[in-house]
Amino acid sequence: MDAIISIDSAPHLVINQLHYLQQKDPSSHRSRLLYLIDLAITCSKVNLIFNLCLELSKIREDTDWLEEYIVKNSKYPYFMYKMATELRAPNIPRLEQKLIDIGDMSFLARFALEVPAADKPRLEKILAESRSVSAIHTYIKGNKNCDVEPFREVLLSSRRPKCLYNLALRTKCPVELKKIEDILLSSDSMGYIRLYAAHVPGANLSRCEDRVLESGDRDVLKNYIRYVESDKISKVLLLW
Repeated sequence: MDAIISIDSAPHLVINQLHYLQQKDPSSHRSRLLYLIDLAITCSKVNLIFNLCLELSKIREDTDWLEEYIVKNSKYPYFMYKMATELRAPNIPRLEQKLIDIGDMSFLARFALEVPAADKPRLEKILAESRSVSAIHTYIKGNKNCDVEPFREVLLSSRRPKCLYNLALRTKCPVELKKIEDILLSSDSMGYIRLYAAHVPGANLSRCEDRVLESGDRDVLKNYIRYVESDKISKVLLLW
């Protein structure tokens, strides 16, 4: 090699050095990259191998062998998600199965959302069974066309305003909407109450107005009428 890069440095520093040398001598970039990969594998530096794998994909080289190595030697869900979304020719079934084996629902939700070839029905079933509120919320918020039925009970029982609001956007059942509204109005989340009143067809605006007025917060009232027309609140503000 015409220049030495220490693989003992942090991976991002190794990549920065690699890019610097690529600018100085583009013709040696491929051989330099393969040399570093070989050295990193010899030293079992999986984090560095992952970063070098992404670099190898950028120059349209085969990365399947490196992806397989990383899947076998790492339990870091970020690597599986990133390879699925950034490699030129990722092995989606292999990466998906590894993520399932790792059991990180947050990255599983992102994988289902962002990887076109993902097995969405399979991943939705796993997400529903996990009962991970944050992961389920991430998924239904990002996938406007998904069936929320498998997630309905988890979202309702969470009583989290953001989950209730996103469920309310999907429900067509007046009884369920009333239940969501009751829980939401019992919370102190004026922001989500405003969003609910502004964007959910069937929202009881009179109840929402009364709950916002109960806050006694002038800024909350002013913010509410910016998005939801309310003569009642406007008159109260005139008298403030």
